[in-house]
Amino acid sequence: MSTSTRDRVPVGLTIGAAESDGGSGVPVDLRTFQDHGLYGLSALTMVVARNTRGSARVEVVAEPALVAQIEAVLADFPVHVVKIGRLASAAQAHTLVELLSGLADPPPIVVDPALLDHTGDPLVDAATVEAIRDDLLPLAALATPTLAEAALLGDVGAERAAVEAWSTQAPCPLLVLGHGTQVVDVLVDGPAMRRWKRSRPDDVGFRGVGSTLSTAIASRLARGDDLETATDRAHAYVAALEQAALQWKPGAGRRVLPHGLVASPLADRTPLGAPWSLL
Repeated sequence: MSTSTRDRVPVGLTIGAAESDGGSGVPVDLRTFQDHGLYGLSALTMVVARNTRGSARVEVVAEPALVAQIEAVLADFPVHVVKIGRLASAAQAHTLVELLSGLADPPPIVVDPALLDHTGDPLVDAATVEAIRDDLLPLAALATPTLAEAALLGDVGAERAAVEAWSTQAPCPLLVLGHGTQVVDVLVDGPAMRRWKRSRPDDVGFRGVGSTLSTAIASRLARGDDLETATDRAHAYVAALEQAALQWKPGAGRRVLPHGLVASPLADRTPLGAPWSLL
């Protein structure tokens, strides 16, 4: 591939969990990158044995192996955006801070903190929450916690106070993800706020919506959108996937999103600098 072609195709790096049902984490991130015309790279923080009904086992990737994965791809590819998902420990968070803060020309970083599971049970300990909040988020262009995770990160104790608290003390812009049948996501960028709303059927539970939304925003940032435009387009993409998922349920548990299986004009696959050729 020529240098000019190499520079036209955006490259995204996702760092997070490999989930065996493909419903969340790195598998979802790679499919979302592809839907938006990015070439996807990955570095695994853990391997999760699970299906749409729940998790059975977690194996954490050792620090040297995590470092080796990231260093290998950064040494070879022009990375246009980094998406960080589920981390296992404060040590992993500190490892990422050391690696990414040392880059000469760092790409935008989007952090989907993955602090709680969909039932509200913790996925990480207090030290990991602190490391993500105090050390990793200051490097980020955006973080995408749920409302409960925003309360946890802000140490405010109550979900209703999370958005207000983060509007004055957030180390980076924050997209607080809503839940339920009437979803309201709130972008907090200092004192400025904007809301996105969408409806869901009463009896539908989805997997991977947070992963998809954060990676779609990351993909749009890699393609040159500003944060608000990227968030607009990512929400439209997720809404289209949620509607398509109502017609398709391959597992017996929560619904997964059909990335790549439905045509979506909302996910621009045109490479940068088109027209282009790999020849």
